[in-house]
Order: sequence, then structure tokens, then C-alpha cells
Amino acid sequence: MVERYVLPKLKVEQVMTKKVTTIDRDAALDELVKKFRKYDYHAFPVLSGEKLVGIVTKTDILKILGREKLGDVLASHINDIMTAPPSTISPDVYIGDAVKIMLKQRIRTLPVLKNDKLVGLISHSDIVKRILKYSD
Repeated sequence: MVERYVLPKLKVEQVMTKKVTTIDRDAALDELVKKFRKYDYHAFPVLSGEKLVGIVTKTDILKILGREKLGDVLASHINDIMTAPPSTISPDVYIGDAVKIMLKQRIRTLPVLKNDKLVGLISHSDIVKRILKYSD
């Protein structure tokens, strides 16, 4: 059984994915498609050097497919479709606050920054997995 107050007691750093796969802002869209095929992720943080500059999701690809010709889409770069600047969160924030941000902004993933450096990623899946861990 899940404790009633599990979420408020947990911090983002206790639930986040620490090994983050990223993509460069200048990468071509076909590289992103390959990453989506290789990894079972919904989103990738976008970097310029080591700086977080955006986030790109499967939904971003679907949106551009609805507006553009397929040839134009395939010629696109990540910089053309990413959400910038991305919403972010600190690792010392409580999970309940992360959930509120996700619900309010209608997003599924938040990059986690500490001292302006990407240290993790938290998604709705990470949170659900943690809740289910408590119910075992």
C-alpha cells in the first residue's frame, strides 16, 4: 500500500534519472529519430556545448509533421523544433512540487539543473515507478 504522504517526503534527486542521454542543438532530425528508436524515452534535453538550451519531445516531431512537408521536416535540425528555454527544476525540490509544475504546464519531463548544470531528468514515468515501488 502506498503511504498517503509519500510524494511530499521525496525530493527530485531521489527519483530522477541521473544518466541522461542528450542531443546537440545542431543535430539533424534523423539523428533524433535514431535516438527515439534506440531509447524508450519521450524527450531529450538539448545542449549547446554543456549548456542546456532546450528540450525536444516526440510530440514536437508530430507537431512539425502536421505543418511541414516531409522533406522539409527531415532537413530540419533540433534547433528548429525544440522547446526553448525549457522548464527546469532543482534536485532539492519536493516531488509534489515537480508534479504540480508538470500538470500546470502540461509536460511530462523536466530537466534537473544544479548550478546551471544538467544533473538529471525527471519524468512522470520516474514518479510512477517510485510510487509503485512503495506499493510492493
